[in-house]
Amino acid sequence: MESHYIHWEFFKAIEEDFKKCSRYIAFDERNLQTYSIELSRLIIDCGSYIDTLMKDLCCCLEPQVERKDYDNIKTWHAPIKGHLSHFFDLEIHMPSNGMVFTPWKEWKQVEDKIQSPFWWKYGYNQIKHHRSNNFEAACLKNALECAAGLLVLIMCYSVHVSNPKPCFDVSQHKVFIPKNLVPTFFAPVTLFCEYETIEEFYIF
Repeated sequence: MESHYIHWEFFKAIEEDFKKCSRYIAFDERNLQTYSIELSRLIIDCGSYIDTLMKDLCCCLEPQVERKDYDNIKTWHAPIKGHLSHFFDLEIHMPSNGMVFTPWKEWKQVEDKIQSPFWWKYGYNQIKHHRSNNFEAACLKNALECAAGLLVLIMCYSVHVSNPKPCFDVSQHKVFIPKNLVPTFFAPVTLFCEYETIEEFYIF
């Protein structure tokens, strides 16, 4: 199986876990601070995948740099900004409740420091390194933002790295479809890149 298909299949599996979770926690703005063991697992799963795939993407964008040099989120920022400036503005929405996320918008340089997204610094990292003292970081908001961040990353990796570009069958990949069709859980909203419409982002 081509690597980009593996990434999409992983996200589909993650999304199924979110669907199951939604039976017990209503995905509503009033519940965004609700936390649980299952949400903690989902954040770790998504964050760990982001960690690995982001390093792969950076190495593809700037192959002259060794992978070991992309050891944290601060080192990923320059290659992403230099090659994929639209990355930070990509939005993900949840059609079932109308919530919209721009997960990488806060990832920017402030003076001489790289500022991490809240869900990464105070969600994923706190759970990963200080879980016993920061269990409340495993909240619904951080979990949804983390999943949205992973989806943005997989989309960009698939389009800008995969060669040939992936071809998706809408009937098989119902999550990742143009918004004029009926989406399921997560769906891309806007793509500020060389594609004028969302339909051009997908190749059927």
